[in-house]
Amino acid sequence: ALLITAMGPDKVLLVAGVSDDLIAQGAHAGQWIGEVAAVVGGSGGGKPAMAQAGGGNPDRIDDALELARQQISDLLG
Repeated sequence: ALLITAMGPDKVLLVAGVSDDLIAQGAHAGQWIGEVAAVVGGSGGGKPAMAQAGGGNPDRIDDALELARQQISDLLG
């Protein structure tokens, strides 16, 4: 799984990618990024393998990244 972030003074851009083996285990980039984007005050979505999102609260990026890590760790067991 891969999560790329870019930030400006008042916005965040997120792009997520999920490998085929993680998709087989139930991961979905669109669902994952939607939950992560909510932490930074945004929304997004996409397909199982790739998705993008945006938000307006860059101050919460550390919380969003921690959620992203935790979700993938939970999936991997």
